[in-house]
Amino acid sequence: MNATAAETYGVQQTNGLENGHSYHSAVDHSEDYSLKDVRDAGGRITRVRILTGTWPGMGRMADISYIHATLPATAETPERTVPVRVGVELGVPLRELKKRFIDWAKEEGVYAKGLGLLDESNWSILY
Repeated sequence: MNATAAETYGVQQTNGLENGHSYHSAVDHSEDYSLKDVRDAGGRITRVRILTGTWPGMGRMADISYIHATLPATAETPERTVPVRVGVELGVPLRELKKRFIDWAKEEGVYAKGLGLLDESNWSILY
C-alpha cells in the first residue's frame, strides 16, 4: 500500500473528508456569511477546518482554514453549504479555541453552541 504524502511526513487528521474534491465543489461561494447570517437563515455550522502546529514556548497553536455552514432549503433555493467569514485571529492556542469561538459569537449576538460551532464532531483538525 502506498502512503499518502501526509502519512509520509507524519501528519495526522481528525474527521477528514472522504471525497474532498466533491465536497468543496458543492460549496456555494456566491456569498460569505457571518454567524448572524447563518442563524437568521436557520443554518448550522457543519464544518470547521483547523490547521495546527507547535510553536516553541507557546504549545499547540491553531489557524482556522475555513468554516462552512449548511443552510436549509427555502422556496427559492435547495439546502446548501456556504462559507462563513472567520472571526477568530490566526495563531490561537488550541486550548483556547472554544473560548475564542464563544467570544466571536457574542460579538455577533449569537450562541456558538446553538449554531454548532463548539461541536467537535464538526471539526477537522490537521496535526
